[in-house]
Amino acid sequence: MKLTSAQRSKLMDVPKSHDWSVPNPKLEIAIAEIRNENPGAFWTPETLILRRFFDEPKFPIPHRGFVRGRS
Repeated sequence: MKLTSAQRSKLMDVPKSHDWSVPNPKLEIAIAEIRNENPGAFWTPETLILRRFFDEPKFPIPHRGFVRGRS
């Protein structure tokens, strides 16, 4: 399931930080609310194993495969 237009807008309306190393509590709250409303829009360990990425993941996460490896 995908995010609704309202859920996408909610994420877009959260004030952004230019420093991704600093936690953004407002963003975390918005994500938690959306995850509660629409859990099917988020990958889980059980569904990630079915996912095929275009680019090889940078981090070790469960997946079915990928198209293009990192060089």
